[in-house]
Amino acid sequence: MILGFSQGGWMLGSSAERMAQQKSTFAVTEALVPVCIAQSNSDPSAAAKLQQLDAITSSYERREFVMKTG
Repeated sequence: MILGFSQGGWMLGSSAERMAQQKSTFAVTEALVPVCIAQSNSDPSAAAKLQQLDAITSSYERREFVMKTG
């Protein structure tokens, strides 16, 4: 049993669930980044928004700003 878990590739259900969640999050992020970049590049007010974002120091406020402005 020790060999199965250490070298045989066995894992607990919770470990498999965690690994699947991480892989799905990565896949969604990887798929959506090009779309977000394309939308950002086509926005005529992107430079102004970036300056406003740079002025914000709080991570919470930055997140809220990004969520509001897209």
